[in-house]
Amino acid sequence: MYLEQYGGSSDVWLTKVLFRMRLFYNDLYLKVAQADFRNFQRICRLEWTTLERWHSENNFQTHGVTQKNALRAYFLAAANIFEPDRAEERLVWARTAMLAQAFSWPLQRNDYIDIMREDLH
Repeated sequence: MYLEQYGGSSDVWLTKVLFRMRLFYNDLYLKVAQADFRNFQRICRLEWTTLERWHSENNFQTHGVTQKNALRAYFLAAANIFEPDRAEERLVWARTAMLAQAFSWPLQRNDYIDIMREDLH
């Protein structure tokens, strides 16, 4: 993880000479980045709890959407929409992905055509 590798004011870049970048690498930036990361993790946990509850309340498991699929949909959304104030967009993205998977799940089953033929007769 980048934040774990970031050295703050003790970072040194080796080029032709030993060079300290005090304007870019300092402990204040490190603390701000860590606080921002912790805040985003907190937001993500709250959003995931909401999405997990929505998954179980709507019985998505019976429609082929596992909890792992729901988590993958959420993290795909969180990786692309990472601004904290865009939480609603992340949840809508994840819910849409889950709904799309639930709708396409019967089509992926091998016995779907047989079931449809039986329903027609």
